[in-house]
Amino acid sequence: MYTISLFQNIWTPENPETISIDKYVKWVQEGINVPQITQARSYPRKSPSYNRVKDNRICVTHNFLFKERKNDRNIIASTGLLYYDIDPDMNFNISDVDKSKIFISHKSFGGDGNVIIVKADGITIDNFNTSYSAIAVDLGISRYMDPQAIKKTQFTVISYDPQIYFNPDSIVFSATLPTFGPIAFKNPPSVREIKKEEHLLLNGGFFNSYAYRITNASDYVENGREYQVFPEGIQTAKIHIPRNVPIGKRSKTLYAIAQNTAALNNISYENLLYKMRDANNICNVEPLPDNEVIGIVNSIMSYKKNKTLKPINNTTRKVIFKNGSGLSREEKVSIVNKEVGKMKVMKTKQKIHDAIVQWYKPQKITVAKISLEIGMGLRTVERYWGAFKDFADEHNARLKGNAEHV
Repeated sequence: MYTISLFQNIWTPENPETISIDKYVKWVQEGINVPQITQARSYPRKSPSYNRVKDNRICVTHNFLFKERKNDRNIIASTGLLYYDIDPDMNFNISDVDKSKIFISHKSFGGDGNVIIVKADGITIDNFNTSYSAIAVDLGISRYMDPQAIKKTQFTVISYDPQIYFNPDSIVFSATLPTFGPIAFKNPPSVREIKKEEHLLLNGGFFNSYAYRITNASDYVENGREYQVFPEGIQTAKIHIPRNVPIGKRSKTLYAIAQNTAALNNISYENLLYKMRDANNICNVEPLPDNEVIGIVNSIMSYKKNKTLKPINNTTRKVIFKNGSGLSREEKVSIVNKEVGKMKVMKTKQKIHDAIVQWYKPQKITVAKISLEIGMGLRTVERYWGAFKDFADEHNARLKGNAEHV
């Protein structure tokens, strides 16, 4: 038998009583002072008249039982239930949710939102937020629920809905092993539990394990090529997950991660939310509140839906390999070293060439003078001087000829 804490109204968080969930279901189905509820629903939601009625009605807490006064310090235990408040402005359809997972569902007090209650074992103060969010992902309601209601102490004003859905045989979620799509996962680990080498580089890490693209660099490789070289560098987008992000930059950093993740991949809302919760734990010693993570994902997915989402070009690449090139890591390193070496040679030669072309001093051009002019070692200039000797001699001849005519 599930029990919940009962209070006189939202202004009286003291001296709670305990009632059975069966009684709660009966009250919602039959109604308590129905004319008053009907009157409240005729008012604009959150208007003074609406709030005046709602705020003075009896209410309950579905998530935890309390003693003496409703606050985190006075939590006795989990009720074995979790309450979700579905925002009436989100175009939600309860028929889209798997009913076998819902214990109770009914209209909210205002009549235009929804309440969803599920069974959940093992809920504690410490794992509440993580478990709450993971179960919401499983239900497919993350984008619809009110993030302001994600609280251990959340009040619920008793509503009225003759068509209340009540399923005593609904499944029981687990706080330690919630399900997620086709897989099962434990609570996302804290930053201290994550091995640095597993997440510092995304290759072989969290994103790669789910076959998501972490960069769009290969898009710039022309068809038929194993790799392509960009001597001046080209800007590409990459999912970059930093560590120990300062508190003031947490939101901006997570937004950038979400933006590139969604822009580079065909990803669902639920998967993006799960990954951003993981990234939130990886990046931040003090993670953002879950409602902020949900807000970031909502924003990103709205741009994706409107087809206005673009990746952030945050990485300069000079050697890019095509996807599925078949080259080993050692082969790629060898190619990169070779191509970078070529680019350095080209850069050095360009400096020597430009120095000769721009030489306007009434002095003979020599290796030593060019070396000093471009700030490069004498031996380095000597190594490539053979390619410029005739060019320098021609320049020196013109200087000599000009001097003889003066």
